[in-house]
Amino acid sequence: GSSDLDFQAGMRQNLEPRQQPAAPDLDRAVRDALAVYYFPGMWDWDRRVRLPLVGRELDRALEGRALDEGKVLLDRYVRWAPAVDRFAPVLVETDFEATVLDPDGAAVVTAGGEPVRYRGRIDLMAVDRHDAYWIVRHRVVDGDWPTTEDLVKDEEALAACWAWEQFYLGMAITGTIYNELRRTPGRGRLWPRLRARARPLVRQHEPS
Repeated sequence: GSSDLDFQAGMRQNLEPRQQPAAPDLDRAVRDALAVYYFPGMWDWDRRVRLPLVGRELDRALEGRALDEGKVLLDRYVRWAPAVDRFAPVLVETDFEATVLDPDGAAVVTAGGEPVRYRGRIDLMAVDRHDAYWIVRHRVVDGDWPTTEDLVKDEEALAACWAWEQFYLGMAITGTIYNELRRTPGRGRLWPRLRARARPLVRQHEPS
């Protein structure tokens, strides 16, 4: 088989884990709920039908204070997002893999001659009214918003754009939209925000 690179995995050592309950993963739970919110097959549904399904996904993943915080974040988000979402969802929570290439375009191989592959997952693939495709990354952040400079240096996002074009031949990725939900107050706005240029709203069934 091929050699797979899992860049999202942490370092593994032969250490005995402490016996304690795992803390709720708010970021993961919110991203799962947003996958329901942006599910392409439901994008044009009445919000009165769609939003309870989003809340149900959050209820499934969290409890107690974490659930309360998640509900505040999502309630704030679903009131804010309709006015700024200028794209239609195409795919949610989709895995990809691509063969790693050297500067000459040849496959990088292991000592055994097997191709090295890069694997990852996108939160959302979206298309705007100009038929431009964007990878959307949902992120729960603490405190102040990350700077634009920090986002430009995000090598994982750049690698995902490159890998997706190898995985899905013929689809050009315009860039990454960072969809950020802030947990705690900091300087500036307290609302979620998108890092992308404003464009007219696109319905899921709208023709090109």
